[in-house]
Amino acid sequence: MSLHIFDTKSRKKVPFIPLDGKHVRMYVCGI
Repeated sequence: MSLHIFDTKSRKKVPFIPLDGKHVRMYVCGI
């Protein structure tokens, strides 16, 4: 299963490819 995210610059859904295959870091503002 692949994960897609919405790229606000290109205004399209793009596949999410982590820089490090074993770890994903995410910053969330406003929660």
